[in-house]
Amino acid sequence: MGRELHEKVKYNYFCHQKGGKYLIRSQFWYNNLDTVYLSQSFPLFASTGKNISDGYYKLSWYYCDKDNKLQSRCCDQQVELANAKYDEMWFPEGDSILSWRHDNMTPYHENFTQCFETLLDHHLIVNPLNMMGYCGLLGSEKMQIQLAAGEPLFHVPESIIVELRKRTSIIAYKENIRHLAYNFFAGNGSPIHLPEAQFVERVTYIINQSRKFIAMLPQVLEKYDMPYEMFSLDSGDYNQRFNLPKALPRSTSDTIFTKPSDKTNQYVDDYMREYEKI
Repeated sequence: MGRELHEKVKYNYFCHQKGGKYLIRSQFWYNNLDTVYLSQSFPLFASTGKNISDGYYKLSWYYCDKDNKLQSRCCDQQVELANAKYDEMWFPEGDSILSWRHDNMTPYHENFTQCFETLLDHHLIVNPLNMMGYCGLLGSEKMQIQLAAGEPLFHVPESIIVELRKRTSIIAYKENIRHLAYNFFAGNGSPIHLPEAQFVERVTYIINQSRKFIAMLPQVLEKYDMPYEMFSLDSGDYNQRFNLPKALPRSTSDTIFTKPSDKTNQYVDDYMREYEKI
């Protein structure tokens, strides 16, 4: 039932960092649907999942090599939901693409568009801004400047934009700003190597940039004549909004990407006092 419906209704999922990307992919895998995850930083790559049978997927990666030629790799895998090992960075060589990609991929190149028709065949595309030519650190000030100026980093055929318009575009956002701040201050990948004052300053800056990014996305999609709907990560109904026969609990991934310290809640309290409304 769900798969037949999604052959007609496919989704673009726009969000900021810490914006539910892992959970929405897990929701679609839970329903044996096909997904695309596009990288949220350089180098540019796409990770796809094509369902073979219940819980079993053909996983593929697309990227441009150091000679700017489009390459792909694939493997068949029994996927595990709510397992930090199989996050969006999982890769069959060394369990993570993070180190491998810098030695084997070019940051970005127009030849990457050669895989876009393949990506469009999937039920869910996460981070579709890359397919519009905008890439780099998701939600960063540099990306916001690109978007405001309407200056993508590489040319995308108009036919791809037309196909993206046909899909249902979702902008995911956080109503609960306290929880958003907690996810950043406690999150894996936070700059914990910095001295405390610099750490707080840096994370605060990233949170505020992420909030500004979400606020500008409606204008970006309107500029591209791309209809969209807002989806609250705190109160939105996954079953209803994404036509899913079944859904994982909203809290499924809450502890996978957070490692709070004994000062995390203090940082969040301080942030909320100063920046609850920006």
